[in-house]
Amino acid sequence: MLFYLAKVIQAMGLLAVGVGFVIEFPRLMDPKLGGIGLLIFLMGWITERFLAKS
Repeated sequence: MLFYLAKVIQAMGLLAVGVGFVIEFPRLMDPKLGGIGLLIFLMGWITERFLAKS
């Protein structure tokens, strides 16, 4: 169950980065939104890597 939660968290982080890219399209993405998306993704990755071991 924890594995799937980690995957959902990772997807949310990727979604935040994607939305930030689309919203600011001709210009560069806002670094705050990119950083937040990256942190969310990393939280999911760390959860999967270290807490959801089989």
